[in-house]
Amino acid sequence: MLFFVFTALYGSDSYSVALVNMGMDYTERDANGVFLDSEKSKNILGSELRYDFSTSCEQGICANLGIRFLGLSGYSDYKGAYLTNNQPVTSLSANTIYDLSADYTIRQPVSSFEFVYGVGFGYHFWYRELSSIQNEVYSWFYVTPIVGINVNLTNNFKIGMHVKYKYGINPTMQANSIDGTFRLGGENSLECIIPLRYSINKTVDIFTDFVFSKQNIARSNYLSGYIDGTYYTTIHEPASIDYQQYIKIGATIKY
Repeated sequence: MLFFVFTALYGSDSYSVALVNMGMDYTERDANGVFLDSEKSKNILGSELRYDFSTSCEQGICANLGIRFLGLSGYSDYKGAYLTNNQPVTSLSANTIYDLSADYTIRQPVSSFEFVYGVGFGYHFWYRELSSIQNEVYSWFYVTPIVGINVNLTNNFKIGMHVKYKYGINPTMQANSIDGTFRLGGENSLECIIPLRYSINKTVDIFTDFVFSKQNIARSNYLSGYIDGTYYTTIHEPASIDYQQYIKIGATIKY
């Protein structure tokens, strides 16, 4: 509350809300590259809330602090390596994704262009329910450098290209069927954002963001435990790659 009061008194700010559709193409493979399982979906739905505060603006060069929360949920088509009648096991998985982040960026105009650069910090959470008795939770903090460019096509319409590299800090995975926490070998994502902005007037913008992301998770450490009553001494979380696409459609109110 103190933060919002301070920003309202000493700076200009804006609030944004967007409806979000996410597509995912997640695949796990063993150390030899052999397929283990996958999750695919085109319709994981949710919303994104964002608050932006302009901390300073001198000679057209402006600094901005943004706080963002993304929440998504939906089902994906699961395909496993185990075979039944010579066919892979298939089912529906439930997914819940939360992402909370803050970023500090500088916007520097040059002619009809605007260069954007900065750094961000966030927390990512993915709850993956493979069945009513099997679920997994992936989570990590991350830091992200940000670079990009915006182009003013008209006085009211702007298009951009932004790139973020997200480096995961202490990535982990927990499964309800296994005691202990898997320490993932690493997590990093490369994200490309294409923002489109149209200013209706001085206080209202409408926007569409297209986001393309590739997420890499490295193989975890080994744990000992039971799965379905069988004791294993070398259980681990395999490496995975997840290709994600987001469409965000929303509006911004500026004060």
